Amino acid sequence: MKIYLVNPAYPDTFWGFSHINDIHGMRYCIANLALPTVAGITPPGHDLELCDENVEAVDFDTDADIVGITGFNIQSQRAFAIAKELRARGKLVAMGGPYASLVPHHCREHCDVLFVGEAEYTWPKFLRDYEQGCHQDRYEQTEKIDVRHAGLPRWDLMKLDRYSTVGVQTTRGCPFSCEFCDIIVLFGRTVRTKPVEQVITELRFLQPLLEKAGRSDVFFTDDNFIGNKKYAKELLRAIIDFNAGLRSPLRFVTQLTITLGREDELLDLMVRANFTRVYIGIESPRAESLNEVHKVQNTRWDMEAALEKIQSYGLWIWAGMIVGFDNDDVHIFREQLDFIQRNNIITCTPGPLSAPYNTPLWRRLKEEGRLVDESWADHGSTNIVPKNMTREQLYAGYHWIMAEQYSFESYGKRIVGTLKRFRRARPLSRRKPSLKELGVLLRTLRYYLLTTDLRRHKLFWTAIIACLRYAPTHLPETLAHLIMHKHSYLHTMKLTDGFNVANPADVPDVSHTAGAREAAFVPQATDRAETRWANAAP
Repeated sequence: MKIYLVNPAYPDTFWGFSHINDIHGMRYCIANLALPTVAGITPPGHDLELCDENVEAVDFDTDADIVGITGFNIQSQRAFAIAKELRARGKLVAMGGPYASLVPHHCREHCDVLFVGEAEYTWPKFLRDYEQGCHQDRYEQTEKIDVRHAGLPRWDLMKLDRYSTVGVQTTRGCPFSCEFCDIIVLFGRTVRTKPVEQVITELRFLQPLLEKAGRSDVFFTDDNFIGNKKYAKELLRAIIDFNAGLRSPLRFVTQLTITLGREDELLDLMVRANFTRVYIGIESPRAESLNEVHKVQNTRWDMEAALEKIQSYGLWIWAGMIVGFDNDDVHIFREQLDFIQRNNIITCTPGPLSAPYNTPLWRRLKEEGRLVDESWADHGSTNIVPKNMTREQLYAGYHWIMAEQYSFESYGKRIVGTLKRFRRARPLSRRKPSLKELGVLLRTLRYYLLTTDLRRHKLFWTAIIACLRYAPTHLPETLAHLIMHKHSYLHTMKLTDGFNVANPADVPDVSHTAGAREAAFVPQATDRAETRWANAAP
């Protein structure tokens, strides 16, 4: 039996890093983990084909018996369009993944078989039922699975040379209870861990595939890599031993909580394991806003001291921040920007607060009558009515922060500030750079130096001189962040094109006037682009 697994294309978002494909030589930033994971739990004997639409076209003429479609909320409309076309051609379409698990009633009409929850047990059962001619139209996993049964992801079926990074998952679940987060809805608050030996087996399988593709970056996709600190330490020690035996060690990034700033042993292990940067959910500098949504772990100590400690170990900090909490007013945007600059957070997307379906925040705002669109899928907008500002002011503030923080001057200050804080040198690679890496370097130099844009020249030399002065062993990551600025700047210019990006404190409250746009203030150009993307002809 032939099975065709599809990951729909994402719209153009900040995290797609599409504006640096020409420099990096990739088609998309990170390889989809769902496809090889489902392939890994598929019983032997089936013919599998994996398609990530972000790097290749969907084969609507496939001869597969079953088509499986995954996706997040941001991919939902495109997933529905793909499913519609394939079903029209007589294909049996199964749909699962985060969006189908969170909002199954929105997906039901778009597929023949719906999967709700984790698929490690239900997917093999469906295939057995299908072969016996008695499959159901809905499979739901209500209890959390034992992640030891996750299987070995079939990365050998993916075109890894088309991505810059691949994902590995070591845990599921998060011990915290942030009101706006759908992770605890999907995976629960108990941190379930893969055996360390199983993770190393995955890395051992993946590493030669990456080396062949000319890549070496791995993203640990855990929602909180240090949710179980004892496990994280054991895993990091194993990764250190694993990397020590490689001619070209793997490099790692992950996402975690600011509690890392109190863990010297964890920080030391992460640096020794060759982690280069971490993504931290900071959300807000206002304690009232954090307490409001139960992000209490960020209020129990000095966040700025924690960030400085993390940077002192030589880790670049990326962060998620949110504007539009009930305790936010129009002055929060300046506070957020000042916090980002003061703490040298090199990459940050301070998005508008939104309420994913069935999260505690969604349920609270539904009761208060403050949900604009219950079927909302995140395209850089929000589905809530803010309490202490208008929706117009919220969007204006979001655009203003993005424009300000990715200006050449602001970004250069954060690079220099980060490098000044580094106290740990990175081990120098003994491996000669590959032809691909040399190509990336030459294209970077061409972008920054062969131009009449003096801002590019200044940013480049500001960063390089600071690196050589304060942290010379961090030159590769400094160059990487220069590359990333190209994307951040161009994406932000596209995002804010045609919109008011003045300080939102100066944006008048027009919600009471006739013809006010507040209730429907969503960037219209983006709406049209998303509609074309979602309904693109096969």
